[in-house]
Amino acid sequence: MMFKNSKSRLVAISDGVFAVVLTIMVLGVVVPEHPTKLLIGIAFRQIVIFLISFAIVAQYWMLHQELFSALEKVSVRVIVMNFYYLALISLIPFVTAWLSRELFNRIVVITFATVLVLVDLLQYLLFRLVVHESHMTPKTHDLEEIRSTKMMFWISVSYVVVGGIFPKTLLVLILLGMFTRTVVTHWYRQGNQ
Repeated sequence: MMFKNSKSRLVAISDGVFAVVLTIMVLGVVVPEHPTKLLIGIAFRQIVIFLISFAIVAQYWMLHQELFSALEKVSVRVIVMNFYYLALISLIPFVTAWLSRELFNRIVVITFATVLVLVDLLQYLLFRLVVHESHMTPKTHDLEEIRSTKMMFWISVSYVVVGGIFPKTLLVLILLGMFTRTVVTHWYRQGNQ
């Protein structure tokens, strides 16, 4: 029973999933066989979408590391919820590739945004569960991370709403959401030092 509910194994499998997701997303970028202006434009668009999706997943990975840094033991509930979270993370390459092909298609934009909403929701719930199960009084930093993941969830809900109405705005909205989260988190941390 040495490895029962092992934190190190959970973190290892999680890191493995994140590494694969970050790596395979680039496979959606198609190298133009004949460098025409149109094909180069399409490749450029795919690269931009890949970079935005890479940044999104990298941000999820950073928060995931924060999440498990203070936890000493993992429960079955944490393991199960983490696997649901990773399953949704694993969908990001699929929706990224689809978005690369159909950037302004309303259904594609809503699907991409919905995956982000579900990831953000599970991330928020996972943070709450880990802080609750750590059986310690939450530190200011922990409360800030819960608040931050809750904010990310509501920002991603706006991706579905606004992206559904104005599909051409999705990537700009995502960049603004990531920027807002970064600025607010930085501001909050500066105020609590």
